[in-house]
Amino acid sequence: MKRLNVAQKCVASEGELILARAGLFDGDVGGFTICPKHRDDLGTEWKPTRKCQHPLHGTKTRKPERGRGVNLKLSKEIMAKWHVLIPIGAGIYTI
Repeated sequence: MKRLNVAQKCVASEGELILARAGLFDGDVGGFTICPKHRDDLGTEWKPTRKCQHPLHGTKTRKPERGRGVNLKLSKEIMAKWHVLIPIGAGIYTI
């Protein structure tokens, strides 16, 4: 989880991480089975892009800050405000 810029206090398991990266933040989501492809795409093998993912930063090519990634709280806030899903661990930079 540390390699992915994800704090364990943010999500407790790979399953919670995958659900959050899919936009399923709240509610009872028990009983899901995740196929191997989606587990690779959204789980611990997920690789962030090399550009900032914040919706207000547009097409700026500045690289995200090392060791700084989107946490669960920020991902939820961005989804609520701009209706854009930014995966947990995606890179961002401060303006």
